Amino acid sequence: MSAFSNYLEQKILELVFKNLSYGPLANVWVALYSVAPSDSGGGTELSGGGYLRVSTAPAGWTVTVGALTNASDIVFATASATWNIVAAGIFDASTGGNLLFHGGVTPTTINSGGQARFVAGQLNMTLD
Repeated sequence: MSAFSNYLEQKILELVFKNLSYGPLANVWVALYSVAPSDSGGGTELSGGGYLRVSTAPAGWTVTVGALTNASDIVFATASATWNIVAAGIFDASTGGNLLFHGGVTPTTINSGGQARFVAGQLNMTLD
């Protein structure tokens, strides 16, 4: 299951009903979690061990009715520690920033020296 964050839901409602501007974003960043976030944020994003969010251009995503899917591979830096991944999120900044989408992924362990990756079409975020 995946979902818009409360932040993005609010921005879309403000855009549609109040004509308050939002976007487009120059880049978005994919994050990995060891504890899944909720619509309001939270969760536990990976940190240390060589982990950094991965920047992607909005053009690198396919948008269909109710869904967002990565159109190209998303490859994270080489891990220098063990990463236990249960969820992914999409942010509007490389650090901090606002969570836009979040969703669970197949639980995966990346050992030191390995790389987390989502091949094209593997990361799907749907509207809930």
